[in-house]
Amino acid sequence: MPNKYWTVRFNGQSFYAHRLVYLLQTKEDPLGKEVDHVNGFEEPLNLRIATSRENNYNLRKRKNSKSKYKGVRAKRKKWQAGIHVEGVYKNLGVYKTELEAAQAYNEAALDLYGEFARINEI
Repeated sequence: MPNKYWTVRFNGQSFYAHRLVYLLQTKEDPLGKEVDHVNGFEEPLNLRIATSRENNYNLRKRKNSKSKYKGVRAKRKKWQAGIHVEGVYKNLGVYKTELEAAQAYNEAALDLYGEFARINEI
């Protein structure tokens, strides 16, 4: 599929392959729940159940971002860190370096999102 997900057709119905893998791995039916790729597509069989919100915590940084880090954006020759908390953007401060802003994001993400946080590799 264009979104990188493999699908399987069974009895005329399409299913995402990772949902079937989760069922086979755990013997737990993920019906009505989201199956999250813990490490994205780097380890496609490392799966867990997540709420929609938890699954969104694990998103990668946006491709059109000017920063190389998630949760960081340029602001008047400095770098602003920010994170979304229950759908509301929270400013984490403005920093001299992009790296300092990324570290601020990482700390906040780990604190707020726990095991579902996708932190920046620094």
